[in-house]
Amino acid sequence: MPEARRRALLVASTRYEDPKLRDLRSPEADVEQLTQVLGDPRIGNFELEPPLIDGAKGDVEGEIEGFFEGGGPRDLLLLYLSGHGVVSKNRQWFFATPNTKVGRYGSTAVSDTYIRERMKSSRSDAIVLVLDCCHSGLFTRSLLAKGGDDIHVEHRFEGRGRVALTASTEIEVALEGEPGGDRERPLSVFTELLVEGLRTGDADLDGDGQISIGELYNYVAGRMPTRSPGQTPGKAGDVFGEIVIAAGRRAPALPADVRHALLSSYPALRRTAVELLVQLRSGAEPDVERAIEDALARLALDDEPEVAVAARAAQGAPPIAIDLTRLPSLTEDLLPTPPALRPGQAAWEEGRRLEREGDLTGAEGAYLRSVEQGNATAQSAVERVRRKRFDLERAIAVHGPRAAKDRTAAAKLARAYQVAGVPRPAPGGARRDWAAAAREQERRGDLAAAEEGYLAAVRAGEEGADRALARVRKRRSDLANAEATWGPLAARGDGRAAHKLAKAYEIAGVTRAGPG
Repeated sequence: MPEARRRALLVASTRYEDPKLRDLRSPEADVEQLTQVLGDPRIGNFELEPPLIDGAKGDVEGEIEGFFEGGGPRDLLLLYLSGHGVVSKNRQWFFATPNTKVGRYGSTAVSDTYIRERMKSSRSDAIVLVLDCCHSGLFTRSLLAKGGDDIHVEHRFEGRGRVALTASTEIEVALEGEPGGDRERPLSVFTELLVEGLRTGDADLDGDGQISIGELYNYVAGRMPTRSPGQTPGKAGDVFGEIVIAAGRRAPALPADVRHALLSSYPALRRTAVELLVQLRSGAEPDVERAIEDALARLALDDEPEVAVAARAAQGAPPIAIDLTRLPSLTEDLLPTPPALRPGQAAWEEGRRLEREGDLTGAEGAYLRSVEQGNATAQSAVERVRRKRFDLERAIAVHGPRAAKDRTAAAKLARAYQVAGVPRPAPGGARRDWAAAAREQERRGDLAAAEEGYLAAVRAGEEGADRALARVRKRRSDLANAEATWGPLAARGDGRAAHKLAKAYEIAGVTRAGPG
């Protein structure tokens, strides 16, 4: 059987012939820094193909085709693209190359369809696609699991499948870094976080000595709000198991059986982990002792009350074994005074409360605050809540308009609310207030607030709200495209670009903010 290989191809576009596409500073630096961490035997240990910088459409397509065709069944293939992402009138995503002509993307840019087809034809069972491009979230709309609509990325067996990490949603731009600092050429915000997580090993969130694609995404998504609040990374694919991208810099401090018990879905095994951790604490080395305390802190926030009670008791107990047979009779009143709150714990508990109450937006905000305050374990909660919101909003958009007359659609919508843990709004009552407020916000040009209002109206089952929601989302998308295309040129004094941009604001009904 041939030996499994880890291969990577990195592609960047920095200079463009069409004046409507501004040149970029970051992509070449992005490739340079990623090459260092992915090619380092101590980190990524990838075999790197020669990077392709500023290749024409035909050259890029040829390299991509050869790269995927050369993959063996057991190989891990990683394709990285950095540069302008552009969107055609029929909502198809393209990777722009130096010879790309705006409006003629089919013949001058690399289409998402081409990339997907090359991925599908590859013999490799494990493919990772990383897109640091504007509107790259549009690519993932068709990158769904082969077995259905659900995307399962947390199964704990051999990692296989295809997964894409994207720098932004379909209506967002991916930002370059600001000049200055230590680097003459700044990295893009998304790639800088990727490199940071891999180089420092901090993306090894569970401390097992390996960085999986899920952990890397959680690391980036958890830190993006503080680096670039208007940018939302994405992840999609049909991955089964965990694809390991790199080695963590931290060697596993805890024995394998303890780590497995900590990650178990069975509460009884997690309770056993508490006992094992307390027994290990006696005479432990400093690094092991730190790992034990971190593990107990995570277990103290466990959703299973008996596990949380045991862990909290262990945090304040001397290093002796715990009698697990007494756990069912323990109550908070019998426990010693709990230790001081760890960084981010208060925000974490607020997020748990809001999530249980069905306030997913509030829960996401609380979990993000917990991450910002130093609680790395909250990153998985952020991803979980975002996934709940995405699935619920998709169900509302698909089944909401038909639920009043279609019993099957109504059942699917009810199930979506149940799975998300969100109370379903009762029909009638203040239904019209949602749409009335949204219409007023739309008239004022606050499209983001209008979108939220129309979404609430769709949830309430108001007739016509789905069409209004689609209209506002299209206006936001068109305006974002115009800003990405014409904004940089208008800033440099291009009169035609300034006129185009002003027209886009006028069509969107949005008042353009003045300079400065």
